[in-house]
Amino acid sequence: RLAASVIDLAANDRAQWTDEVLNYLRSDLLCYRADESASLVERQAAAWDPLLHWAEETLGVTLKVTAGIVAVEQPAEAFEAALRALEAMDDWTLMGAVSATQISGSAVIGLALARRAFRAGDLFRASRVDEHFQAERWGMDAEAAAREARLERAFAAADKWFEALGPSA
Repeated sequence: RLAASVIDLAANDRAQWTDEVLNYLRSDLLCYRADESASLVERQAAAWDPLLHWAEETLGVTLKVTAGIVAVEQPAEAFEAALRALEAMDDWTLMGAVSATQISGSAVIGLALARRAFRAGDLFRASRVDEHFQAERWGMDAEAAAREARLERAFAAADKWFEALGPSA
C-alpha cells in the first residue's frame, strides 16, 4: 500500500502529505495529558516525555504540553523544524512517516519511527497509553481489541517499511 502511495501520490502531492503530518503536530497526542488521574498522568509522562525530549533535541521541535482537552497552540518554530525534517525525507520515507503518524495519532511518533530513534513496539505502546489504562480499569471489549490488533499490525508494517528502506531512512 505504501509503495503504491509513493508512486501514485507522493511525487505529485508531497505538500499534501507533509501538511498531513504537520496537521497532526497541531494536536499531537503526546501534548494532551490527563487532568484527573495521577496514575494515568504518570504513565503518560513516562511514555511520552522521552519522545518529546527526543523531538526537541534531535529535530528542534519543541511542543507545549497541556492537561485536559483544551487546545494548545504550538509555536511556529515547532512547525518550521518539523517541516525541515519532512522536506529532508525522500518520498519513500515521507510516506512511511505519514502512515506511522496516522496510525499513532502523533507526528512525533511518526517522525521517531522514520528516524528509527526508538523501538517500534515501544512507540506503538506509547501511542496506546490512554487506551491501555482504560482497558485495565474497565476491560477491553471485542471491538476495541480488534481495533488494537489492526493498528498494531499496521504499525508493524510501517516499521518493516523503514527496515526495508535501510538505515538512512
